[in-house]
Amino acid sequence: MKIYPPSLLHQPASYIIYKEGGVVYALNSRTGQIDFSGTDASTVIQSAVNAIPDGGKVFVKAGRYALTKKITIPYDRIVIEGEGYSTIFEDNIPDDHCFAVRKPDGAVIREVFLRNFRIDCKVDKTTGDEINLFNLFIGRVINVFVEANAKAINGLYMTNCNQVLIYGLSVYNVKNNAIVCAGDSNDIYINELIIDNPGNPRQQTGVEILKSNGSLYICDSDIINCKYGIDFACDGDILWTWVDNTAVDNCVKGIRFPSPKTPGRYVAGCYIVNSWASSCEEYNVSIESGAILSDVKFINLRSYNAGCSGIYIGNATVSGLIEFINCTIASNSRQSANTHHGVFLDANASKVRFKSCIIRNDPKLGTGTQGYGIFANGNNTDIYIEDCDLRDNGIGAINSLGNITGRVSNNLGFVTRNRGTAIMLAGSTSVTVAHGLNGTPTKVLVTPRGNLGAVWVSSRDSTNITISCSTTPTVDTEIDWEAEL
Repeated sequence: MKIYPPSLLHQPASYIIYKEGGVVYALNSRTGQIDFSGTDASTVIQSAVNAIPDGGKVFVKAGRYALTKKITIPYDRIVIEGEGYSTIFEDNIPDDHCFAVRKPDGAVIREVFLRNFRIDCKVDKTTGDEINLFNLFIGRVINVFVEANAKAINGLYMTNCNQVLIYGLSVYNVKNNAIVCAGDSNDIYINELIIDNPGNPRQQTGVEILKSNGSLYICDSDIINCKYGIDFACDGDILWTWVDNTAVDNCVKGIRFPSPKTPGRYVAGCYIVNSWASSCEEYNVSIESGAILSDVKFINLRSYNAGCSGIYIGNATVSGLIEFINCTIASNSRQSANTHHGVFLDANASKVRFKSCIIRNDPKLGTGTQGYGIFANGNNTDIYIEDCDLRDNGIGAINSLGNITGRVSNNLGFVTRNRGTAIMLAGSTSVTVAHGLNGTPTKVLVTPRGNLGAVWVSSRDSTNITISCSTTPTVDTEIDWEAEL
């Protein structure tokens, strides 16, 4: 039995995997002996894992390790650790996972860590993920780089996981999804994620959320060049999701809430906070007809430079409100000037609130020119637009207030209520004043300060109101008026 030099035994590992020439060795760090060796890295690494059923670390030195069979981790408290991205696992497995964390009977597996290595997919896979986690309780995937080369199907697939931290994961060029969250997962923390598809842009989904029992966090991340950046696909219910300080850029649709894959499933308690959605081919945020949502909030979201409208809201089923609070929705409609809008409310979209938002053009934030800040396509109920800045859009602030029922108030660039004083000159029986509203008022209240007999509004249009009286005044007489759309 070969004895390895003691100089390499400082690693706190059960086994140290290294490669010399074409041979892969598994060094037992307790005995200093080579327990396993061979030309097939899959067999050597799997033998090392199988030799520590009570837990331990398999440390893989820098080098390229061609895998022909999946590495299965079936025991609690196992760590697979590389020496950074210079530890490269070449996935040559066409019909299975590259790494699978799962007990044979599907029972809970605990405290499994994967960290500090790179996976390079070398074959066009028909099934299997690069990393598959099943029923993992307390796990870590840290500083792992997946280069899928448009050959791997999914980068990381999690099912029924709990208290799992994904930190510093990079996934490039998958065929389907970079990350999938499925099953009864809970307390999933995804931090400093990078997803990009430079070799096959806009063909894959970044994060597909099929189901979550709660506390799914995506923080401090960048998701680029995807078909859908974050897709709330709803194969089951998705509860309590936070997206914080995350950029979704240059996708077809950035953040998407579609009609659920499984009818009747819903998203409840979703908060997009301090994040960016920009430069998407269609919509930066797409809430589509048939989606079922409850308590969905966008807080301090930035939407810039979408090809179509920045925010699309269709005929979703909403409990409570979809809220946009302190958001900036600027310079969208990149496809052609004045064609698309900051926000597009499709027919029958309802229960949406915009509070203290900036929805206006800003050429420094994109190449597009929003036609309207908010375009209401018809029969939009329970729409609330309050304390927003709607100035300087290409065509106007809101296209048709008549399509909206709810409340539109106190917005810069879109006056819905105004008041003033008109002067009925001596000898006259009518006076015309500019009301200053963004449309034709539906309500006008007039109060004379003198004897004018009956006083009424005889005409109104998008610019003026005309006030008439039945008694001709002998002196100039003031009339207070208040108009509202």
